[in-house]
This record gives sequence, C-alpha cells and structure tokens, in this order.
Amino acid sequence: MSQPVAIVTGAGRGIGAATVAALVADGWWVAAVDRCSPHPAITYPMASTDDLADVVTAAEGNAAAFEADVSVGAEMAEVVASVTDARSRLDAVVCAAGVVAGGSPAWEIDDSEWDAVIGTDLTGVFATARAAVPARPKATSWQGGAAGPAATRPSTLPTPSRKSTRRQSSGNPQGSPLQAGPASPHGGYARLGRAGRAACA
Repeated sequence: MSQPVAIVTGAGRGIGAATVAALVADGWWVAAVDRCSPHPAITYPMASTDDLADVVTAAEGNAAAFEADVSVGAEMAEVVASVTDARSRLDAVVCAAGVVAGGSPAWEIDDSEWDAVIGTDLTGVFATARAAVPARPKATSWQGGAAGPAATRPSTLPTPSRKSTRRQSSGNPQGSPLQAGPASPHGGYARLGRAGRAACA
C-alpha cells in the first residue's frame, strides 16, 4: 500500500483529534487510539467511544478506531500489530494522549493522581514507542512533533548530527526516534477493544 500510515494516541478529541484530521487531509491513513473509558483518579470525563467514532467517521474511510490504554504495553503492541498486519506499513506515530491531575503542591499529590499522570504522559509514550519503533520503515527518519510537515513527511527530513542533538537535549531533541506531542487535559487515554484488530481491515 502506498498510502502512508500513522498511529495517533489521545485521538478522541483535542490535540489528538485535530492531528488525525490534519494527517488525513494530507493523504494519510490513521489508526486513532483512545482510552474511551473513565479513569478513577481523573475528575474530568475522558473521551468517549462516540467521540472517537466521530473522529473516524470524519476521516471518510481513512482512519480506524482503536480503544487501548497507552500505559499498557501489551495493548499498544496489539494496536501496532493490527495496523501493520492490515496496512503492511507504519510511517509515523503521534503521542497526544495526556491527562492532568492534582492542582495541589507536589508534596500533597496522592499516589493515584501521580500514577495516573505518569502512566499516561510518560509510560504511555514509552509503551507506544517500544511497540512502534521496530515496525517503522528503515528508510524513514522519524521526527517529533504534532501534525504538520515534520510529522506528515518524515521520510523527507534529514537526520540531525549528534552535535545538534546534544545541543537540543535540554528541550525536545529533534533526533529522537519518537517524541510525545503536547499533552492535553482532553487528549484522552486509551483501551484496546475486541474489535481493534478488525477495525483497520
């Protein structure tokens, strides 16, 4: 298949949903991933199954919905396997899933809030990267960022030198193989549904 393929987490609304729309408009097929269920430590509602379905419907055949928890490596590995089995390629990943909790001083945040934020915003990126990076084309030079030229045309971008990567290490190194998009309190989480594998057929 010649159509480039991306996975976008936190795709049910906010930054993730906007990224799906931008990629589709640029000619991509997108696996739209979101938790679509409440989190016990998060007080505001997560994106729903209907929210994710609306994002996919708007893509007019160029996206499929996957309900998966980004913090669970096995679920993200199944998403990647489903996508690569059905589409025979994976060109880009945008990690837009993110949650916000707390509001209190750091020393007053309880374990459940800490685990919710770290599980989604940090472990979720790692779990997604660990599953997705081995599936990427060897000829592709991956760059970080959300929708736009850096994300939508990864194969055309140069790989930075080690020197330039070191210079940027205090911020967001452009040479990293995968990089999280901005976290959003509406970015969603994710949970793998039974229809996940069939969804991208």
